[in-house]
Amino acid sequence: MSHLKESLSSVHWPVRYWSAQIAMAFPAPELIAPLEKLLRADDSGTRVFAACAVARICQEQRDAKAFEVLRSAYETETDAEVREIIGEALSAVSES
Repeated sequence: MSHLKESLSSVHWPVRYWSAQIAMAFPAPELIAPLEKLLRADDSGTRVFAACAVARICQEQRDAKAFEVLRSAYETETDAEVREIIGEALSAVSES
C-alpha cells in the first residue's frame, strides 16, 4: 500500500492519474490524504478517479474523514461530471 500512496503523490501527472484509478480497488483510509490533494488536480479525469476512490473508502470503511473530504470537494468542484459523481457518493453514504 505504501507504493500506491507514494505514486499518488508522484511529480508525474500520468502516474498520479493511473494511481488514482488503481486506488479505487484499494479502499484504504491511509490513501485519503494523497487522494484529497488529487481532488484539486488540474485535470478532471484525475479528480473523477480520486473522488471515486475516496467514495469507496467512505462507503466500505465508514470513514468520517473520507466523508468530510468528499463534502469539501463537492463544495468547491466546478466540473459538472465530477460534482455529480461526488454528489452521488455523498447521497449513497447518507442513505446507508
